[in-house]
Amino acid sequence: MHADAYAGYDAPTAAKGGKPPAITHVTCMAQARRELFKVYDSTKSPIAEEALRRIGELYAIEAVIKGQSPEQRCVARQAQSKRKHPVNPAPFLATEQTPLLAEPALRRVRRR
Repeated sequence: MHADAYAGYDAPTAAKGGKPPAITHVTCMAQARRELFKVYDSTKSPIAEEALRRIGELYAIEAVIKGQSPEQRCVARQAQSKRKHPVNPAPFLATEQTPLLAEPALRRVRRR
């Protein structure tokens, strides 16, 4: 399910009884970027700054592939984002173990 961080989506997308969730919740990149910007603006966190820079790179890829078929966009996204960041193209979107989320001011970004 692609949605915002509304808490009402927590229950249907939660793991139950040791099983993975039946519905995967993916959040909006624009909302995550807004939250990262707020954190960077108030704390000047270098990790938030790096995340914003990488999101900017992803947005640049999107601008180039706009209008292509979904399959072509998928291939281009994967190839171009991995070329820029071959080890981990988007660490700011991962789990609590990500260094980004080790900073207390950035933990709220995960819910966005």
